[in-house]
Amino acid sequence: ATGHYDITFSFDASQQKVTVSKTRLYAVIYNDNGKTSGSVPVTSYHASGSSVTAANNSGNLTKENYNFVGWNTKANGDGTDYIAGSGTFTMPTADMNLYAKWTEITHTVTFANDGNGTTNKTGAIEVGVITGIAIDATPNTDYEFNVWESSNGGNFATTAADASNTFYPTANTTLTATFRSTAVNALL
Repeated sequence: ATGHYDITFSFDASQQKVTVSKTRLYAVIYNDNGKTSGSVPVTSYHASGSSVTAANNSGNLTKENYNFVGWNTKANGDGTDYIAGSGTFTMPTADMNLYAKWTEITHTVTFANDGNGTTNKTGAIEVGVITGIAIDATPNTDYEFNVWESSNGGNFATTAADASNTFYPTANTTLTATFRSTAVNALL
């Protein structure tokens, strides 16, 4: 039969006899699962029933906008998780594929407003750099949307039509909805 085997030879001197035994080995195959750079650990071979520790991320796998968080038995991450370098499992009687598990990088976005309107989000929320978050600012009477201001500097969504938008954070930030008065000066 084809495959990998562990071959053991033993010699019984009293009977002048050599005994040969073989144990079928099964592969643990590491998959990069969409990496940007780096390399997966080499395939390792183990006997069924043996305890196996999931490999470290020794090849420095990276994926843009994601963190490597270990290995999973399914490419979509819905299988069993194993921590790289310490997660253990019992080797099955079949080859086993482990896929790099990635989680989207998130940043804390704290929502605020200048008091002249409301926003659809409040407080601090973890927001994915790819997923983003839908935001909406509604002005009070006699006010209109002005701009979303970022505590990291700069403005986001600078027209009234931009009051409803999707924000993609690049760092932790406070995002403040600001409004400007539309009231007409009565002292002409």
